[in-house]
Amino acid sequence: MGDVPGKDLPGLDLGAFRDWFVEQQPQVAGIRTLRFADGPDEVHQNALARAELRRQAMRRTARAAD
Repeated sequence: MGDVPGKDLPGLDLGAFRDWFVEQQPQVAGIRTLRFADGPDEVHQNALARAELRRQAMRRTARAAD
């Protein structure tokens, strides 16, 4: 397996069936659970970064208005 979680496991991302899948497939349960524990993926990190940049811009605007 590679160093990038999610790239080697496309078939394990089952959406609505994820809980059932983790329970019913013990050979991959550890891998799938580790993906949950790894934290946010790139998409979520980008969304968090955009939100933080927006928040900082609003703070700068508020300071400039004072």
